[in-house]
Amino acid sequence: MALASFVVNLDSTPAMATEATVRLTDFSAQSPEMPSGVIPSIRDDISAAFSEDYQSKVALIVADEAQDSDHPGFFVTGGVRRQGDDLIAIVRLQDENSQKVIWSHTFTHPVDDAAKLPRRVAISTALLVRCTLGATGAASLPTDALEAWASVCSNGGLIERDFDRALLELQRVTTLAPDFAEGWTVLGSFKRAEAYANPDEFDALLAEAKRLNQKALTLDPDNGTALLKAADLLDPDDLVGRERQIRKAVAARPLDCMCEELSLGSFLLLHGRVDEAQKHLKRATAAGPIFPSAFSMSGYYNALKGNRAAVEADLQTLRDLRTGDDDSTAGQRLMISTLAGEYARAADLIAASEKARDRPLAQAWLAGYKALLDGSQTDRAKAAQKIVEASAGPDTYNDISAILLERLGAPDAGLALIKSVASTSTSRARAGLAFVSNRTRALPGYEPLARKLGLVSYWQETKPPDFCDEANAPALCAKL
Repeated sequence: MALASFVVNLDSTPAMATEATVRLTDFSAQSPEMPSGVIPSIRDDISAAFSEDYQSKVALIVADEAQDSDHPGFFVTGGVRRQGDDLIAIVRLQDENSQKVIWSHTFTHPVDDAAKLPRRVAISTALLVRCTLGATGAASLPTDALEAWASVCSNGGLIERDFDRALLELQRVTTLAPDFAEGWTVLGSFKRAEAYANPDEFDALLAEAKRLNQKALTLDPDNGTALLKAADLLDPDDLVGRERQIRKAVAARPLDCMCEELSLGSFLLLHGRVDEAQKHLKRATAAGPIFPSAFSMSGYYNALKGNRAAVEADLQTLRDLRTGDDDSTAGQRLMISTLAGEYARAADLIAASEKARDRPLAQAWLAGYKALLDGSQTDRAKAAQKIVEASAGPDTYNDISAILLERLGAPDAGLALIKSVASTSTSRARAGLAFVSNRTRALPGYEPLARKLGLVSYWQETKPPDFCDEANAPALCAKL
């Protein structure tokens, strides 16, 4: 390969010290009749995925032999075999000195779609290596603690979800490596999730989450992740306080995990400050181009602004960044397509999903997309009614439903859906209001709901939302 080794830094962002060296070795064909080009493509695509991740704190060396380095050393290797109509790819991260396997993952992929396997393996591998080794101090953890941390990365949402196992592994990490700040940060985050899942124990679990996060900040006062988690641990309705705390994370360690800029951009976008969000989302996608979440928020921004070419680019990137099962970004792409008015694309996503066939709400959306494409007013009214009937209560609320109802000519029904979820989650209701237009904001029920959700007082204390600059701004804007 022409490229021997690389560490990439993004212009205008702080250079991150390399904390680990990862050697990429060759992948082997473990059975005959392998599709042409798959094996070398996996190696090439892993190299590309690492080069795209500017903030990984990991230097990749494309070589089969170990290299001298002052940093902890690891290597990524694996193989591919054919099993009937499937290709089975195995990827491992191993310690350079002990040869011990830190983690191992298997990917099953259809032979007739072999060209997509290398990118899928590469993105998952880059995400897992970044999570495992990218946190400050992670690469120097004792082997047992590093294995437990790697298990958290695997089970915390990158490849598969297993909450209970991840929680046990986090407890093992903090026991084996009590000075590892990121371990306490993530453990606090899991305790927060437990609190919201267990209302009867909410106060005690949330207090424990705050204690754990504070311990992380005591160990590392500039830990951007812990500062962000502190925002999550505030009262969800304290919008001014949450924005201030997120800005502290951005100021303390900009782009440490790409999530600081992404969190600020997302917060601003979801609370009406769409134009201000753009620069933060742009930095997030530049610093973390292997992270789907950055491109989903970028897609929402571009859809709201009517930037068709940019929407198309975000959708294409999300298709390329699919990990785990092949449809892992379908929900994000569906939301972007709906916002952008790409109803044919949205309908195709629903039609292609086996899960959607058994979901009344998804089938109601499909009827809505078809009615918006070529249906009569009667068809649109029927589709709107189907969405209302499939949204029986807060548990079935979805932002897509509210967007479609507005565009099908039933904005009052869409606003009623958002109001229905406000009783159980003010955060979800505020997010729903972020995607409506001034047609819904002109309804009599909009201002009372915005006041109940704390948006009016937030805008009065900070600055008015962007929609107040539009020609058909709602009457509420005169009070801001």
